[in-house]
Amino acid sequence: MIDLEKIDKTFKNYVNSFDLNNISIKRKYDHTLRVKNNCQKLAVSLKLNDEDTKLLILIGYLHDIGRFLQRKRYHSYIDNETVDHADLGVDILFKDNLIRSFIDDNKYDEIIYKAVKYHNKIDLNYDLTPKEELFCKAIRDADKLDIFYVATYDDNIKDFYALPYIEGAKVNPKVKEDFTSHRLVDIRNRKTAIDKLANILAFIYDLNLKESKRTITKDTINNIINVFIKTFDVKDTSECIYLKDNILKYLNNT
Repeated sequence: MIDLEKIDKTFKNYVNSFDLNNISIKRKYDHTLRVKNNCQKLAVSLKLNDEDTKLLILIGYLHDIGRFLQRKRYHSYIDNETVDHADLGVDILFKDNLIRSFIDDNKYDEIIYKAVKYHNKIDLNYDLTPKEELFCKAIRDADKLDIFYVATYDDNIKDFYALPYIEGAKVNPKVKEDFTSHRLVDIRNRKTAIDKLANILAFIYDLNLKESKRTITKDTINNIINVFIKTFDVKDTSECIYLKDNILKYLNNT
């Protein structure tokens, strides 16, 4: 049985072992709670039964469990410079056996493992059952939907972008190739904040569920772009406009 009250308590106890006064830790804590709420909404749209709904919510709680130790160890969330946070997460859950603090029954371990491990990967080209694939797609969507939210409403947006803003910088050619090919951006090629903006907008290409796609509108894109321009006091907005126009064209054709 999946006990959501126990899961919530266990998650909060785990996070409290880290420094919640650190704004970066607090951001991931808040992100996780919003993602688990997104999971609940997606479960309703998918008409999942009660147990599968709880399972998806549990995965929402667990998807970024590696972020907290990543930040403590490396003082960074940049995976390609530190450690893949999803891989670290499944190690914490299954090698260190933290998973049994959340749920006693091991019958869901395989689907939890794959959903957490693959939630941040460039694609889902793995050997998955139909149910595993659905849950992997759902958590990927729930995560990305909150990233769009953060890119619009976060109070410390410069910390969120992490990479330096350089006035007049162009999108890295390799990032641009991914972006214009309607692929997720390979994070190893990001150099500046404008690359991260392209990275964020490209998440739209990987939304899988109808409910997820429905929530992304022209206003979503405009808000993300406008916040970026305001945050970094962008003078030359040509790259921002280029990214916006391409994404809006994609949305209009899908």
